[in-house]
Amino acid sequence: MIRLLSFVTAVAAVAAILAIGGAAQGGDVPLWAQHVQNYDGGISNGVRSRLEASAVQTSTFVSAQPAALSNVQMNADSTPPLPQNETSVALKPSAPLIAVAAANDYTGDGFWVGRTTNGGQTWSSLFKDPKTSIGSRCIGSDPSVVYSVRDAAFYLSTLCYFGDGSSEVQVWKSVDDGLTWTDSTKASVVVTNRAVNAWDQSVFYDKELLAVDNNLNSAHFGRLYITYIKFHLTLPNGRSDFCPVQSAHTDNVPTANPASASWTRVGVVPDGLGDVGPGANQWAQPVVDSTGALDVAYALEDCNTAFDRGLFFTRSTDGGDTFSAPVQIDKRGQFADNPSRKDILPSKQFRAPIPARTSRSSAPSTTGPPGRTRRRSASRRPERRRPTTSTSRRSRSTRPGTCTRCSTTTETTLGTA
Repeated sequence: MIRLLSFVTAVAAVAAILAIGGAAQGGDVPLWAQHVQNYDGGISNGVRSRLEASAVQTSTFVSAQPAALSNVQMNADSTPPLPQNETSVALKPSAPLIAVAAANDYTGDGFWVGRTTNGGQTWSSLFKDPKTSIGSRCIGSDPSVVYSVRDAAFYLSTLCYFGDGSSEVQVWKSVDDGLTWTDSTKASVVVTNRAVNAWDQSVFYDKELLAVDNNLNSAHFGRLYITYIKFHLTLPNGRSDFCPVQSAHTDNVPTANPASASWTRVGVVPDGLGDVGPGANQWAQPVVDSTGALDVAYALEDCNTAFDRGLFFTRSTDGGDTFSAPVQIDKRGQFADNPSRKDILPSKQFRAPIPARTSRSSAPSTTGPPGRTRRRSASRRPERRRPTTSTSRRSRSTRPGTCTRCSTTTETTLGTA
């Protein structure tokens, strides 16, 4: 398969993404983009990287080939290679050799979607871009994939945002093990900032993650859950004054028309609690436990600096309608973001492969803005740095794009036995 793409410099890339927004808003840059440009933290790197991708020229895709060793390149690649990242993978429990994966794809507006039927030895590739609920162009980010036993279907969630100020969370469905997916113009819209005939730029939705209740004896068997972060943005420069965890759930995403699905939305953490403290959240990761309860782990993360202050947990035992009072799960001395704000390396356009690690304690600390790496304090326990209840993770250590002065690239890989 051949795909042609044309990218320009990072500055031009920003201008291209924001062009429609400028026209629609009389030249104003949307608040979500101002937030990214003016604040080191807050809105996740999957969104930020769309404004920071480096320059490449026309490229041709080649088919992915299985590697001789146990590591297999999953994605079809480009020449020169562009990165895919934030990979999410889910398997089919009744036929575990079948799995679907999705990753951000920087050759277009959306995702690389991969499918395997032989336990990950080989993968097929397709590329899919989202559309807003009114059919206009948008950028996809933060893919999350789950499999529903009841529905015999894979679900894939995505952000949908653009320079016109649009911001939505959407879900696609596949009932043929990832061969085909919901038409992008018929996506199930979990939440949108569309208000009458305009986009409400004071709201931006970020870092959505899916979970499904596959417990046969559960009262909510088959219920689809999603968590996300609601950034409230203010004038004049996109500062966020609160960014709490939100959730939504549905019992039916019709295959013929997923857009007709009805979602119940719940504020896991209330609005208006400030940009630091209980109302400043990120990384909300949902898991349905063996009792059918919905568990959500998340970080207390400042809305504008991405400084992490603790790890929290909450639980719903009524199908996501209400949640318990949050409890802090890290104890004194178990977790701390880098206490020295000056201990930051300068931003650089550089990507490098991650070397093999002999222990988790050797992993570098990468809190802070994109492209910056913070050194880990000696007292920090790396295994407690983030809640790890999901296969989809946000990368802070790399800035997507190409590196014109090095030969390294980023690929989507999966280790197999």
